[in-house]
Amino acid sequence: YVSRFENHYIIPGGITEPKKIVCISCNNVAFPQLVKKDDPNTDLIASQLFSVVNVLLKKDSACRERNLKMLMYKVIPIAKDVGLIEFVEGAQSLSDVLVRKDTDSLHARFDPQDFNFVTCRQMISGIQKSYKIKLGKAKTEGERMQLHSDMTRELRSKFDLICDKVSPVFRYHFLEISSSASDYLGKRLNYTRSAAASSMVGYIVGLGDRHLSNILIDADRQLLHIDLGQVFDFARATPRYPETVPFRLTRDMVDGMGMLGVEGSFIRCCIESMRVMRENKNALLSVIDILLYESNLERLSAKVNDNNGAEKMALFATLVRGSIKGKLEGAYGGEVLGIETQIRRLIREATDPENLCQLFHGWSAWI
Repeated sequence: YVSRFENHYIIPGGITEPKKIVCISCNNVAFPQLVKKDDPNTDLIASQLFSVVNVLLKKDSACRERNLKMLMYKVIPIAKDVGLIEFVEGAQSLSDVLVRKDTDSLHARFDPQDFNFVTCRQMISGIQKSYKIKLGKAKTEGERMQLHSDMTRELRSKFDLICDKVSPVFRYHFLEISSSASDYLGKRLNYTRSAAASSMVGYIVGLGDRHLSNILIDADRQLLHIDLGQVFDFARATPRYPETVPFRLTRDMVDGMGMLGVEGSFIRCCIESMRVMRENKNALLSVIDILLYESNLERLSAKVNDNNGAEKMALFATLVRGSIKGKLEGAYGGEVLGIETQIRRLIREATDPENLCQLFHGWSAWI
């Protein structure tokens, strides 16, 4: 049973600022866990959907052979705006691996340029904060559109400068942790396959807020996505800094995949993952229907400012279902695409500097 809690906590990061606490048992064993003061329903819905997708992937021989799956963690709602979340031991955030520990991070050791992480972040945030003030003073829609265009142009120029000065270094992570050539290849392959599966599943459910602290890498070098509050493309609809990419596929993410980058195992595993989900479209949509209606839809619909009762909630559910159905049918930009074409369009969208430069500075799109 619980003996006590330690009297301090850590905030790992994220929009919802979950707090890492440590519970001490009666036999003096420490159990770290996360407490999230936010509606845990979206985390729970995403986790339940991931578990269904994992069942489908495991049933498919090609996906089972590649061990394609979503890593998961337990979510326990305590109240309507508080949830208890399993803390995954032995996993590091990409932030810790790549940038956070100033002198110990990969970028500090393998890319010691004048443009360190803090400098780059300040360069992007300076522009965004400046235009936030200007946009707040704009009186007409035309003026706001012009300001947004000017901001995008400045952000792109600064983003290109940062990318010229900062080189991707994630490949060194796999070299450092591997004991042999076969161990290196195995861990890099685990990462690539995991990145592919999580990118496709994340795209289907509209998972956003994929900054460096919200993606963990475990001992087997598979990715675990945490803080799942921004689902159903909520992040793409935020008024100030709407997300402009379908999933995180930045230069460092690609760098860890080896010389072939996205053209190797990554795209093959994307195709297999998407194929299984598209073949099981009706089953997934049925699960979506159940999860949406069994959850407290009022709290979900509040995220899009619905406040007119059952009719608005039903409309919200219909929009979510329609968006997911379209993705599972290959709808993209007014076209219906085959699986490989759909994935290549998504990869192009996710890696386009014009999209990456517009992301909120905390997303660290140059890493």
